[in-house]
Amino acid sequence: MTGELGRASPTARVVICVISYRRPQGLARLLGGLDRQAFVRSPIPDLRVLVVDNDPEGSAEAVCAAARTNLRVPIDYRLEPRRGIPFARNAAVRHVGASADFLAFVDDDEVPDPTWMDELLFTQVRHQADVVSGPIVPHYEDPPPAWIVRGGFFQRERQPSGSSLTVARTGNVLIRTSLFQAMDTLFDERLALTGGSDTHFFLRVWRAGFKMVWADEALITEWVSGARLTPAYVLRRGFRTGNTRGLYERDFGRARGQRGVGVLRATWWIAKGSFLLPPSLLVGRHAVIRAVRGMCAGAGYLAGRAGVRFEEYRTTNGR
Repeated sequence: MTGELGRASPTARVVICVISYRRPQGLARLLGGLDRQAFVRSPIPDLRVLVVDNDPEGSAEAVCAAARTNLRVPIDYRLEPRRGIPFARNAAVRHVGASADFLAFVDDDEVPDPTWMDELLFTQVRHQADVVSGPIVPHYEDPPPAWIVRGGFFQRERQPSGSSLTVARTGNVLIRTSLFQAMDTLFDERLALTGGSDTHFFLRVWRAGFKMVWADEALITEWVSGARLTPAYVLRRGFRTGNTRGLYERDFGRARGQRGVGVLRATWWIAKGSFLLPPSLLVGRHAVIRAVRGMCAGAGYLAGRAGVRFEEYRTTNGR
């Protein structure tokens, strides 16, 4: 960790939290990337890593032990045997408590750029933000099919740095730890295997009036395994995304008197996909899958509004 040592600024205490589940190669790759963090725009922080292992068998412990022998960044290990990512996220928040000023989350199938944390901290100070989130770009472990590239199914939307956010995800985020003390609940453990507990949490953070901004230079690369490069995975993810949105709007929509708005929107997604499907057969496979994915998202949303939980995370992808 290098940077400009002469800056007169308080040293920020940062804990980078990694939730890991049976991805030993990915975790080792990520820890190496965290050890290469450099600081030029921000003062060098007091940086630590916390790995919360969500595998009851403790498969990440050996990876952490090996990393401690050749990495400079301190690594702490905790086991959370209750299966489900919100259990592990909440365990991380409770373990860090008030011992840090900021808590960052990153996934075990990702690798940050060397300036990732530098950019997050710089943006946080510049905008006095409570939450800072950044982009995640795909790196395909296997050559992707043409329809994956043409459809942009693993590309995420990006914004100019400093843009205000209403939601964030834990794949690339920095959070002021005092924020957690102000929230009545943390990550919703009802969503243990459905996914979406991060979206649910940050929507509540935004509704509580906290400031969330985007840092477009705080780049993270997601390693996409070959198991995800299939129509089944893309369509299943579309259904799951719609399902979790239906679940959290079931919580929030009633308070706003908008119970019917989401249902109409989901019905439109299904109708639009059905309308686009025949002509998409002439455009290409990517267009067909995009149309069907929209239908799946609409169906998933309606299922979520009805209280049906699609537990996509009973299995994991990657190594």
